[in-house]
Amino acid sequence: MEQNDKIELTGGGLKCDTPGCGWTDPSIKMEDYYKHVNDVCPKCGANVLTQEDFHNFLTLLSIVAKVNSMSDEEIGKLTEGKVKDPNQRVIATIETHKQLRITDIRKADE
Repeated sequence: MEQNDKIELTGGGLKCDTPGCGWTDPSIKMEDYYKHVNDVCPKCGANVLTQEDFHNFLTLLSIVAKVNSMSDEEIGKLTEGKVKDPNQRVIATIETHKQLRITDIRKADE
């Protein structure tokens, strides 16, 4: 993470979104996702990373890059003062299956 970054994107791995399947491969790095577009789940045969889901991931990367390029003043205008402590670190889980959505958010020290 660069010293002035507002968002640090970490993680990786892929999982099958088919209910009841449960297949995951945490060893797959984010920078290698492009190699796994339309891969078949070894457990149930479903598509593990659709083109749409990969596009959502690329959109997330673009959002992170845009926010990290913004000044503190620009972020303040964007959030309209709704952020109580701009220095509070949070951890968010963001799903990219079919749409971008935050599934979990918590303070980093919890």
